[in-house]
Formats: sequence, C-alpha cells, structure tokens
Amino acid sequence: MIKKFDYTILYLLFIIVIAQFVYLSFNEFWQDELYSISHFQLVPINKILFDYHSTNNHILYNFLCSIFLKANNLLTFSEILEKPYLLRSLSGLFSLLSIVLLYRKSRKNYGKDAAYLIVFVFLTSVIFIDFSMQARGYSLGMLLVTLQVFTFHELRKDLYKNIGKICQLGVFSILLMLLLPTNIYFSGALSFILFIDFIQAFRDSLGNVNAKRIFLINILHSILILGLTGYYLWLQSMQPPNIYLDSFDLFHWPHLYQLFSIPYHFSHFRFLFWLLIFFIFLFFHKRMQFFPKGQQAEILVLVGLFLLPLVFFFIHGPIIVQRIFILLIPVFSIVTGLLFYNLFKSVNFRWFRLWQIGTIVCFLYGFFDTWKDTVEDNLRSETSMSLRHHYYMFNYNPLEATKLAMDLQQKTGLPIFVFDDFGERGIYFYFDAYRVKYQKSFPDKPIQAIYVTNNKRMADDWYSQRMVPFRKLIPDKYMYSVYVPE
Repeated sequence: MIKKFDYTILYLLFIIVIAQFVYLSFNEFWQDELYSISHFQLVPINKILFDYHSTNNHILYNFLCSIFLKANNLLTFSEILEKPYLLRSLSGLFSLLSIVLLYRKSRKNYGKDAAYLIVFVFLTSVIFIDFSMQARGYSLGMLLVTLQVFTFHELRKDLYKNIGKICQLGVFSILLMLLLPTNIYFSGALSFILFIDFIQAFRDSLGNVNAKRIFLINILHSILILGLTGYYLWLQSMQPPNIYLDSFDLFHWPHLYQLFSIPYHFSHFRFLFWLLIFFIFLFFHKRMQFFPKGQQAEILVLVGLFLLPLVFFFIHGPIIVQRIFILLIPVFSIVTGLLFYNLFKSVNFRWFRLWQIGTIVCFLYGFFDTWKDTVEDNLRSETSMSLRHHYYMFNYNPLEATKLAMDLQQKTGLPIFVFDDFGERGIYFYFDAYRVKYQKSFPDKPIQAIYVTNNKRMADDWYSQRMVPFRKLIPDKYMYSVYVPE
C-alpha cells in the first residue's frame, strides 16, 4: 500500500509540473505555432472550417483559439506575440484537465494506488511537458484520448448497454477527427477492437443480442469516422497536393524504426532506469505478477489502442511526423502505471521508494539534457531532429532579436538582413508582425547593415571571408543573434 509520504511526493511533483507550465507559458512562439495563429486563428471561422491548405490547421483547436482570442480582445498578431502566456493558457488548461481526469478516472476504475502510479508516469514524461503548452492541438488531443479511453473501458465493462456512454464514444471520436485527420489511426484501432469484441460475443451462444449491439455500435462509429475522413478529402481536393497528407508508400519499412522509437521517447531517460528496476524484480522475486487474470483482457485492449495506430500508420505509409502520436501518452501512462502497480503490489511495495526517486531524477535530468542539447546545437549552428527536440522550450529568442534589430535600425538607419535557416524557425513572422522593413538572406557584398540569423557559423564565416569587423550582440547559446558592423 502506498503511504501518505508518497502522496506528498506526488503533490510536490505536481507543483513542479505546474511551475514548468508557468515557465513555458512565457516562451516565444515558434514556426508552426506562428503559422497556425496567423493563418488559422486570427481569421474568420469559415476559413478555419474549410481551408486545409496546411496540416497546421488543427481545426477544433484553432476554432476554440479563435473564440478565445476574440473573448480576450486579442485581435492583432503583435498583441499575441507580446503576451504568449494568454494563448498558451488555453493549452495549459487542457493539459491540467488531462492530469485531473486521468487521476480521477484511474482511481475510479483501478483504485487509488494504481491511479497514483499512472499519474506519476504521466507527470514525469518530458514529452508531455514539452507539448503541454504548445499553441497547437496536442494538449487537447491528450485530453480527448483520456476521455475516450475511459469511456470505452466503462462501456465494455457494462457490456455495451449504456446509451450515454455510447453517445460519448461517438462524440469524442468526432472531436478527435475534427482535431486532426491523422487521429483516424486511433479511431481505427477502436473500431478494430469493437470488431474483436463482436466476434467474441457472436461465438458466445448467450451473447447474440450483445453481438448485434456491438455490431451496430461499430457500424455507426465507422460511418462517423469515414464521414469525417470524406470531409478532409473534400477539403484536400480543393488544395494543391500536400506531401504530408498523401500516402508515401504502403508498408514503408524504414518507418518501423521511427514508429517504434515512439515508446522510447515517451519514457525518455526513465527507460533504462525502469529496465534496471525490472531486472531487480526478476532477480529477487520469482513469483511477481505482471497483470492479474481479471485485468489481462483490459490490458490487451489498452496495448491495442497504443500499438494499432502505429501499425495502421505503417500500413498507410505517409510521411512520418512523430508528434501526431503525442495523444497516445495517456494510454502509455495507463499501461506502464498498471504494470508497475501490479509488480509493486505483488512484493508489498518493496523498491517503490527507489522507483519514485529514480523516476523523478530521470525526469529532471531529461529537462537538463534537452536544455544542454539545445545550447550545444545553438553554439554549433546545427539542428537535431527528434520528438523531444523543440527549440522553443529553451533559449529561443525571436522576439528579443527582432526588437533589438528594430531599435538599432531606428538609431542608425541601417538596413536589416534576416536569414532564418534550418527550414525556418519563425523570426520572419515577428518582423512581419511589427512591420519592420527587412530583406531575406545575406547580400553577396559586405555593406553597412544589421544582420539577424540563427546560423551563426555561416554568419561568422561570411564576415571572416570578407574581412569585415563586426559585433555579435546576443550570445551564441541562444537561437538568434544580431550582428552589427564595428
């Protein structure tokens, strides 16, 4: 049994997470967020609903953001850039609700101690914190999946008889599809499990009525999902081809490595520590219990809800963008939390305090490592690509660089040249929002000007080759620097 002191640790962890939310809420917006705000939030509602020229349109989230911005009288791009915490607070609300609902629903369905471990796993996920405050639809996706998973669990427990739960299942599926079309992989997993349940009920001589009910639910669910898929296909038909929406290659084998690295990213540095704990259990406790018999079917369903979306994505084979699977973090947390709960329960919670402290240390080190990688990449003018590298978390400074360049231009009258490398990280949006005159790229010949870039190595070489003396006004550990002539 988990003791009172352990709950104090959980409360302290919750306070740390809230403090991280507050810290991240003040971070400046990065490229994809900026594109979403300018093209899909500060626009009329009909454009949000019917313009799908980019996958940045998380329709449901952008619809809610548009209402939120109008309600708070944030009507210009520059106002939003000055107060990022206001827009990020909406994502923070969704993330906070995910935490609360995950605990409450887990406690109701699995018990207080199991809920503790499930939420503990969720809160110590660096990827969850990373995406929790982004001004895009991922926090809302995690909230909807949390609701959907427990609705489905309770519906199965009630043998599909609860009309209210059936309606909720349909509503959450609709909302998930309106959020992102790639959520069809999760909805497809749900339909697949419904089909398995139908087969099992049909084979049971006493379950024919139940089999018909499950079959009808699955048909209605599939119609909803296919209808919304048709909606996206219709929207896409009115736009030029989009490589992120079109199928790349069925059963594209190189995707497998990236897809199945997702569980590792979800566990991050906790993975090796958890593996160590697992081997300790194997060595010292020969009769440990992974999952009790009464829970095994439920665990299989949860594992199916986690793995099947990855399998369906692999079959479909579009260009992989790992962050579309962020919504699976609650499912990962439930499975992992229940696994450790049953292990600890079978040995009267021996090693539990070690697991707690080690997991928190891994969680905090994960943040340090992300900061260190970001600083090193900024110093080298390189960019790392993975699910956990999101540069807006640390040392991301487009607003600072823009305002510094603006002030210098007002004082000196010099022209501004801006070069945003590595696929663009967002600073052009800032210059455009403040209506600053600038030119993209660097000139061939050296002229008296203010230069702004995130590729400091290229800029240093450019000045050195032309033997032009310069001053760098922002340290290299930050993403953007401003150069001025001596």
